[in-house]
Amino acid sequence: MCDLIYTIAIDRKGEFLQRNLAKLLVSSIVRSGFSGKILVIHNSNDKLFLFPREQVKEESIDFDEVGDLSVEAIWSLKHRLVNILLENSWQRLIFFDADCLVLKSLDPILNAQWEVLICREPGQSIVESQFNCFLSDSEMNTLKCDGINSGVFGVQRGVAEDFFRRWSASEKSVERRRRLCADQASLNRVILDTNYCLFDCGPLVSMPYHPGIKSSNLRQRCISHFVGAVGQEKLRAAFGLFMGTYFFDSRLTLFNLLES
Repeated sequence: MCDLIYTIAIDRKGEFLQRNLAKLLVSSIVRSGFSGKILVIHNSNDKLFLFPREQVKEESIDFDEVGDLSVEAIWSLKHRLVNILLENSWQRLIFFDADCLVLKSLDPILNAQWEVLICREPGQSIVESQFNCFLSDSEMNTLKCDGINSGVFGVQRGVAEDFFRRWSASEKSVERRRRLCADQASLNRVILDTNYCLFDCGPLVSMPYHPGIKSSNLRQRCISHFVGAVGQEKLRAAFGLFMGTYFFDSRLTLFNLLES
């Protein structure tokens, strides 16, 4: 069985932002040299790509299946749609938010040994509001680790059902403080409560728009995650980085073709 990367692109009617971000992401994964399978779960009646790609499978779900279209509910789909994920054949499953790009080979992740892949936000304490709604008062005073971003994670097949079951149950539990980014906070809760073999890919991920993280040398990282950017600003930034990474040459061939 091969590795499977998946993403989720849910747009409200008449909108195309998540769909277009997902298309950039998928193209970047393919161009990075990834040889496994790619799954895109979206709620559009139209295919992402005009011409089918052997690596890429699209799973369309309708609005009734999505239900709540609030941001928090959409974020939770990454573990709520576990039945779709388990129907596919894979050895390891990796999730990227649609607002990510893969800029170079994923071998540092694929060659590592892990049961669960996590992405810690450097310098962002787990007790901060985007991670902490399921932490106890004691943990708020004692935990010193960085929080885990739920926009990039992975799981090995052998522990996947246990992992997703725990994640879903944790998110449904009673919060200890203001419920914010509950999908992310509950992932942090799961990692605290288990002993999975972990690999932290945080050093491989840049977050150029994150207000609390200073990112530099974007193209030296495997992945760029545009968390913090909003709407068309996010799409413009992702498009620019994608084109600069995969279509740049010193002769500006593509530019000269367009502007001849």
